[in-house]
Amino acid sequence: MIISSLQHLLLCMIIIHCPLMLGTQLDMTMLCLSICPVLFLLPALTVGAEHVRGSVGGTVLLPCIYPVTGGTTSMCWGRGHCPTSKCLNPILRTDSDGKEVIWHQSERYRLLGNIEQGDVSLTITQLTISDSGTYCCRVEIPGWFNDQKGEIQVSVDEEQTNLSSPAIPTRTSQASEAVSNSSASTAASSSDHMNTVSAQLPDVSSPSREV
Repeated sequence: MIISSLQHLLLCMIIIHCPLMLGTQLDMTMLCLSICPVLFLLPALTVGAEHVRGSVGGTVLLPCIYPVTGGTTSMCWGRGHCPTSKCLNPILRTDSDGKEVIWHQSERYRLLGNIEQGDVSLTITQLTISDSGTYCCRVEIPGWFNDQKGEIQVSVDEEQTNLSSPAIPTRTSQASEAVSNSSASTAASSSDHMNTVSAQLPDVSSPSREV
């Protein structure tokens, strides 16, 4: 969400109407009119998404890019909504020239884009549930109400994992297995015994002939 055009419009209206209401000279009004177009020529911040989702242990990218036609400038990332100035609960900040990161609250917060080209998108690694919430990207431009800012909502879901646990034998299964083994052993022993008895009996399949 961009929060700057409305402020510029209101400021411009105040600048134009205040001298007229106060009855000051026309020169002051003309000076104010010459200032107003400059306000609308300020670079616009681009926030690529308003809502980003991730999972625990994963990585998300919070896109934030500003034009560098007038050169790079300082910026910051913060938790919570964008305040009137600076960053609320800051988590990362660049130097005054906006060319390198001089401070970040955690190694998990990085600017991996081309900062000198205005890409100040925030990368958050090793996500946790506590990373869910609102993040503010603020590009600090000199002058009143000139800062460009945008907000992104982050949602972190718990990771879904399916773990299969090995089967634990119970007393019943162990007892059944023992009975089965015992029955097989008894059957084998009985078969051996029958084979032995059969071997000892004479062959009576054909009757003997007397001469």
